[in-house]
Amino acid sequence: HRLGDKLPGRDRSLLELGHHVFVVADSFLDVTRGEELTAERLATPPPAWMRIGADLDRFGEDVRAGLRDWWSRCDEAGCEAPAETYYGAQTLHQMLERTAWHCAQHARQLMMVLGSLGIEPDRPLGAADLAGLPLPEKVWDDEP
Repeated sequence: HRLGDKLPGRDRSLLELGHHVFVVADSFLDVTRGEELTAERLATPPPAWMRIGADLDRFGEDVRAGLRDWWSRCDEAGCEAPAETYYGAQTLHQMLERTAWHCAQHARQLMMVLGSLGIEPDRPLGAADLAGLPLPEKVWDDEP
């Protein structure tokens, strides 16, 4: 019932951020199928049918299933395949790493918002989960 709430100091709702996290991962899967990653793809808004948590969860489960399937078939050579992105040519390995830390940063933001709503995150990310990722020190770029 709080998915429409705006994030602190942002013109983005909880639903939009939650959807974005899965879009980032889904965009990676698009690239594994030969598509180019565009900034517009990452900015895809939630579809009209996505209005409640169960809708977001269903989309997220589809993305997670796609990642599990890709990972089960990927070998080292496949991870070195070229990937075209709006920030230049990468390998799938490089793009997977960037996808991981991009999603991790947004997960930190979602955890902070949940905490401010008095909701304990289920299996929150800890220091060990984030170790080695090139994340900013702050959860929000404009926090003091």
